[in-house]
Amino acid sequence: MTAQDASQRRDRALLLIGDAIKNAGAALIVGNGDLSRRVGNLLEDVPAILLEGAMGMSAAVAVGFNRFSNLPTVVIEGDGNRILGSPAAEWLATSNLKVLHVVFANHMHASSGGQPVALDLSLTGPSVYRVEIHDLAGIADVLSLWSEGTLPVQLTITETVDSLDLPPRPQRSIESQANALQQYTLGLR
Repeated sequence: MTAQDASQRRDRALLLIGDAIKNAGAALIVGNGDLSRRVGNLLEDVPAILLEGAMGMSAAVAVGFNRFSNLPTVVIEGDGNRILGSPAAEWLATSNLKVLHVVFANHMHASSGGQPVALDLSLTGPSVYRVEIHDLAGIADVLSLWSEGTLPVQLTITETVDSLDLPPRPQRSIESQANALQQYTLGLR
């Protein structure tokens, strides 16, 4: 799948989720990175907290927001964010909060150069669903289950991206970085 195809599929899935949020009168919390920018542009009419600069915090913020407001809450984040927020996400999965936790799993950190995500997601809990991004009907089914139920639901939307239109990350070793820093501080560079 090309980068453009991946973007279009992601946008269609986000619009579907946006409709479910509006229909449920839910609040939206979005992790930082590419998804935050996409949601900010696509779902302008959905009240959202965009957590720029707070990687891995979206599940924890959603727990607090949901408990304080008692509103149904949707969390959208990428797999890199999800891994960093694992403790809160795991707790959320076993809570009785009405939270839909959506993880877009493209197995890379898209907004920081496309490097691979270090771990595969192994979500646990009573209501865990994994749907391919092209299966909009499957995504809609999970959204329906969440809107009709009371338990938290975890939805992982998996996608395979063959290419990104991003420059590669520089290949630098720790030793070369340390040497360059040492030379710089000694005035040799």
